[in-house]
Amino acid sequence: MLKNAFGIILIGLVAIFFCDLQGNSGEPFIVLSRIGQGFISPNFSILPGLWRDLLNTVLFALYGTALAALIGACLSFFYENTFLRLFCAFLRSIHELFWVFLLLPIFGLSHLTAILAICLPNLGAFAKMYSEILQESDRRPLMGLPDNPPKISRFLYAVLPQILPELKSYTRYRFECALRSSAVIGFIGLPTAGLHLELYFSEAYYSEAAALMYFLFALIAGMKIWMHRKLLIPYLIGGLFLLDYHLNFSLENLRRFFYEVCPWPLRRQGFHDGCLSLNWDGPGLWNWFNDIIRFEALPGLWQTLLLALVSICLAFKFILVTFPLASKKFMLADGSVLNSVGQLKKLSWRSVAWSMKSFLLVLRATPEYVLAFILLLVFGASMLPAVLTVALHNGAIVAHLMASRADLLKYRLEDVKGRSNRYFYEVLPRLYGSLLSFLFYRFEVMMRESAILGILGIGSIGYFINFAISEDKLDKALFLILCSGLLNMITDSVCGVIRGRLKAGDAGAI
Repeated sequence: MLKNAFGIILIGLVAIFFCDLQGNSGEPFIVLSRIGQGFISPNFSILPGLWRDLLNTVLFALYGTALAALIGACLSFFYENTFLRLFCAFLRSIHELFWVFLLLPIFGLSHLTAILAICLPNLGAFAKMYSEILQESDRRPLMGLPDNPPKISRFLYAVLPQILPELKSYTRYRFECALRSSAVIGFIGLPTAGLHLELYFSEAYYSEAAALMYFLFALIAGMKIWMHRKLLIPYLIGGLFLLDYHLNFSLENLRRFFYEVCPWPLRRQGFHDGCLSLNWDGPGLWNWFNDIIRFEALPGLWQTLLLALVSICLAFKFILVTFPLASKKFMLADGSVLNSVGQLKKLSWRSVAWSMKSFLLVLRATPEYVLAFILLLVFGASMLPAVLTVALHNGAIVAHLMASRADLLKYRLEDVKGRSNRYFYEVLPRLYGSLLSFLFYRFEVMMRESAILGILGIGSIGYFINFAISEDKLDKALFLILCSGLLNMITDSVCGVIRGRLKAGDAGAI
């Protein structure tokens, strides 16, 4: 256990030396105080006027998740196929914002663009996790069926009933992620809550921004109430009347898109001739690839990897400190908090646990792009806001899950005297494998988030992608996106091997 912990911390410390973590904001405390004042006095009067975009935030997440779950469930039965497995890994390796960039030239700023951008990466995740849940199901109920029953009967009567709770749990989790993604894609123009969040934060309207943030917090915190399974079908049917079916799609747009993503050396002659033709230019193509790889892809991917490594180190420390404070298992018999010197005897541990759960809810419910945007206002442009964003957001998710698991543990509290002993000798050893498994599962997500945060000016691969798109160089942007996806696929494979060695197959819970 200590060997793994020291290994994670050492990797993070080494990566810190290569990162630019020095903020350059001249007045961080002034900005923080203004943001704090805004959150103390939120302007909820703006919400009725934004009802359409707030509703879109939910609709895009709902239909994106539903479509992804349906297709992913079908693909999960054939996930052992190598081509399909690689295809799904590619889909989930590209962030929703990158998918928006690729879909915008084809469908424009439409509802279909938003739904597909949320659906595609979630589709790959659903196919993978549904397949793993299916493979890990108990096969003994199959022995009670008649000889040679139809495959559909075997699945419906012997497999589905036992895996259904886990399927529901994972689908609910993906929907929560989709809600955050739906808000984030508004930062580049799609009609969701993020569209207004960017405006309010950039214009220093912090009271209005706080109202939108509280709306997102309430949306995610109250999911168990408003997203009851009995309401799912009415939501799906009713939402069809609220979607905008207008598209800017045409075959000419599609043809031009595929032409513009071809490397520039192949299009140069056709561009000068004023026609959409391709001409082979081997030396020019080699120089084009070589320049992008040397001066943009490799530096961007290196910074992305460094950012993720530092983030996983900080997230690991954050989880170890916060998850016991959010667990009711650490409440003493008298309900009070007792540290080594007995300074907090009168403070209820229940209040501490509730406060920590609320803190973790805020961090995991805040979309990572929004959190990074806020931290950039505070610390200025450097890798520090990105590191803090990725570490706190993912650390809060894992800490929440670890606290929930700690609450379910069954052990004799009276045999372990003292909270520190209970933590180090009872709880942590039993949950440490799951903690590492969760953490390495989230590392793939950290890589995706580290890449996309470059759009905010941080020197990851997303910075070069955003710059290429701003210059209308879709060929370069697509190549860089593919490089980012390839790095994420490699990361996913490495983390999968590590999780396998840890023998913690329950990483799929997140």
